[in-house]
Amino acid sequence: MDDEAEMLRKYNNIYLTIITRYKDYIEEHEVLHLTELPKLITPLNKNVASIAEQIRSGFESYNPSTDFYSAAYKALESIKSIKQITMPIQFWQMPSETISNGAGDEFDRAVVLCSVLIALGNPSTKVAVVTAGEQRNISVYFSNGDKVACMGVSGSMREFASSKELFDYMGAEGEDSSAYEFNDKMYSDIY
Repeated sequence: MDDEAEMLRKYNNIYLTIITRYKDYIEEHEVLHLTELPKLITPLNKNVASIAEQIRSGFESYNPSTDFYSAAYKALESIKSIKQITMPIQFWQMPSETISNGAGDEFDRAVVLCSVLIALGNPSTKVAVVTAGEQRNISVYFSNGDKVACMGVSGSMREFASSKELFDYMGAEGEDSSAYEFNDKMYSDIY
């Protein structure tokens, strides 16, 4: 390992020590509450808009009503370049931060994907979160004709007959489960 890499490793260890020491304080003062999650969806942000524009430029003449489904796959591919990481603390990252950092947890990556899909012209796109016991499932979904298309940030895509069917599939049918959805215009508790 060269001197520069060794120095970077030492800095990272010190940062981790500081973050771990002040974890409770940081999480306590993270001021965004669940009902404020729509603030995280930023389709007009320049970093998000840049990704959407890059995707649109891959079409001869992009039309959301005919090209969105294909564009959604391209958006999902672009999100794969954002590395999946789990931090020792819970905090909210804005899409611009996740894109700039090139890393985020599953929630951060879903927020970026939702923002990009709205920027591509589908305002029905939402982030869906289901918590059942210790398990948390996060997906991004949108209306696709008479179906609901669901995308996982890991690269999977499925269609469901309804959003209820989607939430049931994600585990929202149990007694100890809770579910919510949001986008840039709304937040809603489902169960």
